[in-house]
Amino acid sequence: MSANKIDNKKLFWTAWPAVIIFTALYLIRGNTFEDDAYIFYRYAANWAAGYGPVYNVGEYVEGYSSLLWTIILAIGAFFSFDLVVLAPVLNLFIGITCIILTAYICTLIRFSRPRLTIIILTLLYALSYGFYYFGASGMDTLIFSLVLLLCIISLYKSLQSGNYLLAFLSLILLNISRAEGLVYSVLLAAVWAYFTVKRHGSIPGRLLAAIFAFAAVTILLFAARYAAYGELMPATVLAKGFATYSFKQAVMHGDQAACKDFIRVVVSGLQYESFLFYLGAWIPFIVLLRKLNKADALLWLIAGGIIANIFVTVIAGGDYMPFKRHVIPALPLLIVFTAWAWDLFLEKVRESSLSKKAALYAVAALVLILWAGSFTEPRLITKKYLLENERTLALKQIGAYLHEVPGTTTMLTNMIGIVSYYAGPNVYVRDILGLTDIHNAKHGTTWGFNGGGDGVCGRTDFDYSFGAPFDIFFYNSPNMNKRFLSYCKNNPACGRYNHYISDKWPGEYFYVVANTEHPVSAMFKDKFGAVSSPME
Repeated sequence: MSANKIDNKKLFWTAWPAVIIFTALYLIRGNTFEDDAYIFYRYAANWAAGYGPVYNVGEYVEGYSSLLWTIILAIGAFFSFDLVVLAPVLNLFIGITCIILTAYICTLIRFSRPRLTIIILTLLYALSYGFYYFGASGMDTLIFSLVLLLCIISLYKSLQSGNYLLAFLSLILLNISRAEGLVYSVLLAAVWAYFTVKRHGSIPGRLLAAIFAFAAVTILLFAARYAAYGELMPATVLAKGFATYSFKQAVMHGDQAACKDFIRVVVSGLQYESFLFYLGAWIPFIVLLRKLNKADALLWLIAGGIIANIFVTVIAGGDYMPFKRHVIPALPLLIVFTAWAWDLFLEKVRESSLSKKAALYAVAALVLILWAGSFTEPRLITKKYLLENERTLALKQIGAYLHEVPGTTTMLTNMIGIVSYYAGPNVYVRDILGLTDIHNAKHGTTWGFNGGGDGVCGRTDFDYSFGAPFDIFFYNSPNMNKRFLSYCKNNPACGRYNHYISDKWPGEYFYVVANTEHPVSAMFKDKFGAVSSPME
């Protein structure tokens, strides 16, 4: 399949409308808030300060989801950049690069109207609210999307140039860009190897060398993780791996309840992805399998990236974050892949009767509207995001004041981001959901799984979490509040704790418990005018 003949200058101007709109969206809406972004900031700040890639000083737990993003932010922190400002700014430029790469991929596929197609597809991508939201929040979503696009382009180009080194490097980069990056890299490497062998009629020696090098470096990455953290998998994967845990229990122990749990997770993941079915995202797979373009490696690489994304999301049971976060990394692939199939349909009816053309064009327009409606948020897109709202201000202030408390403070929480980051390394944080606590991640008996596409948010052992002494317990879950109150009824040790409320804090889903014998108790009263009451 020959590519569209658009030189780089024309390509840049073709993608420019989407770049302008994406940048304008950043400026109009401003930065957004996701507590998990501050987990990266805390790891990066500690690393830059010389403590190593740790969440708590001296305690090695891999609680971040992207090594690559953590390294980038650690470099920024080393040069004294404010990470809360730096991460969204970096994501702005990463997002612009993703838009341009999406346009570039379009030039490698034959479209009947290439320039118009690129303008429409890149605009649809740029206006996707989740694309902006997670970029402006400082999350790692956009860096993963960028690496995935670069990897697919590198693998495809290596088929033509024979530059297997570039393909190898892109696969390794994909491995460290997200915890699930290995799933993507293995699937894409398999597609790439298949088309390389098909192209040469045999297995080239350089291909074997590249695959061996990829496998060797991947093993070394796992060995480095084990050497640093004592685990082969990140705590984030262990804490959220309800599906794999249930599957293992069902297979190895014949646990029927675990089998039902596994099915429940998968069904939840399918529910999360179900909107793609209604958008017709399955159509290009049917077209590709019918071998209308069986020789095109690029389309199969794109399909491989999408399949990896769907598999990971289904196994995760969906996602608890808003705006279809798990779909965003593969969104440009989905958009381009679906557009390719529809372009084939429209090209076929171009010489047909006027009524047939009108009908298919109307259906295509409807599909485009449905895609836009699924990923844009018209109610939100023109309004400025209030980053410094009541809740985030309170969280930031609590963290900043904890930083000033003399001595060491132990904080138990299910919100391990913003408060922990501003509290600094002198505050030891125990994560009740196991993302940065290896005991809860490996031995938790209760999973935070809501179903219906909400995904798994963590895993905990309540007896362990509540039983170990703490100075402050900060959380936002009514169910957790009930659990803690129930625990305290049978444990006299809870007599040292009081519940605190303040007019300066949001009243809904905002719980603060503190040790009355610790300076943090006086801090709440002095700084926030908090009123305390016994746990009973």
